[in-house]
Amino acid sequence: MWAQGRYDLGLSEDEFWRLTPKQFHLLYDRHREAMLHREMTAAFTTAAVINSSMCAPKDGVGAIEFMPNHPSFTNRESPTQAISEEKQVAHADYMAKVLQLAAELKQGHGPLLTKIKEESCPTPQTSSSPASMRYSQP
Repeated sequence: MWAQGRYDLGLSEDEFWRLTPKQFHLLYDRHREAMLHREMTAAFTTAAVINSSMCAPKDGVGAIEFMPNHPSFTNRESPTQAISEEKQVAHADYMAKVLQLAAELKQGHGPLLTKIKEESCPTPQTSSSPASMRYSQP
């Protein structure tokens, strides 16, 4: 309890010893709420990035999967146990593609980079007349 007060709550020695157990627990509960709020903010951002990426999982990921201090994890050995094996494999595949794409971007070429360029920059159909080479306007 002393270590939690000094380290987690940042209380001085004197401040810690002046608290009643009830006051200490109320402060510590508030500290945990603030920590969960910070985790939630980062978790929503992480989940949004993954769910809107080029290789997003079909079912998407939830923010709670990135919150190791969430109460749903209290009975588990580690936060990764909450994530299904299928999602762990999908995440590993996604990270491998991200690393591959990063390497291809650095080199300036590669199959993933070529595929992205082809999908995002369609080439116009060509014919003999210059007018047909222009994109049609809506």
